[in-house]
Amino acid sequence: MDKSHEKAQETRRRNEAARAAKWREETEAKRAARQALQRVLEDASATPEQILEAAKLLAELSGP
Repeated sequence: MDKSHEKAQETRRRNEAARAAKWREETEAKRAARQALQRVLEDASATPEQILEAAKLLAELSGP
């Protein structure tokens, strides 16, 4: 292999690692948001407005 081919392969590996890290970060952020919104729905002291907003946001997160 020549140097440019090796460099291209290394760039592809770095890009794939970066995409995987970004996906993991986004997935974790969505999971944390869903958990927080679920806690609002389960909170007996939550106001109707808070419950409605939490339900709306959960629906958006779970959507297409």
